[in-house]
Amino acid sequence: MLHGWASGAATRITTDDIIARASTVTWALGPQLLRRAGTMHELQARAIRAAADGALTPLITRYPLSRAEDAHADLENRRAIGKVILVPQPCLRAQ
Repeated sequence: MLHGWASGAATRITTDDIIARASTVTWALGPQLLRRAGTMHELQARAIRAAADGALTPLITRYPLSRAEDAHADLENRRAIGKVILVPQPCLRAQ
């Protein structure tokens, strides 16, 4: 189980939650990372600079719009990697 506090508050879990799922618990972004990086604002600024410099490449899974149902199922079942983008196909004009 990986948890963080992107919403501004730590994810609330109980020992019962952990035991019921036989989980190992850690965090994605928390006090250890922030101590290393400084403030959240500094961390965001570093990430934006790295992205602008081409050092960070976003993870994207693309689906044709006709496979929107598959994209949704993959999101629900955590099979999609990164952001999911639905790509519309070119419109075909009647001749």
